[in-house]
Amino acid sequence: MQGKRVRFFSVTALVTQLLEAREDRQLERFLKRLEKQHLIILDEFGYVPFSKAGAELLFEVVSRAYERTSLILTTNLPFKPHAVQSRELGAREPWSSLANNAA
Repeated sequence: MQGKRVRFFSVTALVTQLLEAREDRQLERFLKRLEKQHLIILDEFGYVPFSKAGAELLFEVVSRAYERTSLILTTNLPFKPHAVQSRELGAREPWSSLANNAA
């Protein structure tokens, strides 16, 4: 990608760097550097679980990238349709209340 700024991270490494930046009171600076990237590649998503604080910081990166920075997320986890994942989490399928009201 000539002329484009690209960063590659394993998700675990990124979360570790985010946590360390927060501890060093450098989180905003680190996030600003990420915002300057054209593309961020996050590898091995879901491979290693991380803390709630780590998940919140990762969400912050993704939400700041929204409509500004391209993200590529890789994982070795099997693909599952959203409805299956919702049931596994104990959530109701989004269309179930509509179906019940239509009857």
